[in-house]
Amino acid sequence: MNRDALRELFDYTTFTWASYGKAMQQLPPDAFLRPIERSGWTSLKQPLFHIAAGWDEWTCELTGAEPQTIESEDVTTWEQMEAIRSKMRPLLLRIIEETPDEELHSTTDVTVGGRSRSDIIAHILLHERGHHGDVTTLLSALGAEVPMSDYLVYAWFRDRQK
Repeated sequence: MNRDALRELFDYTTFTWASYGKAMQQLPPDAFLRPIERSGWTSLKQPLFHIAAGWDEWTCELTGAEPQTIESEDVTTWEQMEAIRSKMRPLLLRIIEETPDEELHSTTDVTVGGRSRSDIIAHILLHERGHHGDVTTLLSALGAEVPMSDYLVYAWFRDRQK
């Protein structure tokens, strides 16, 4: 995947995460941890933590940095979740922006069969998008009105800012 596409996916995840934050503002503080019946996740926190932990682990895998040592039990608020995710975003963006093309597209010794850095970055970003339905469904089940965050909605807002 080329650098422009990675930037676009990165910006799209910024947009969708902000939609989660807007939806969270509509809910009482206890909603973040509230059990949701008949869900594959025990609470809204779980898929969000899964996403943030994925960002952390894969970004550290790319850089050789040590992952944050955060236990799921220690995260009890949206604000804490946002802080965890926010720590890795600048690092991943720097990798996207500053990695020379030949390194971005060359294979690595990272654990998934020598994939390119660009493939791993795309995986991080698309993995989050893969859980978008989980998060929006759980937010809705908790009573939040979730803002539209499909790609074309993002693109419409992106183009209006130009």
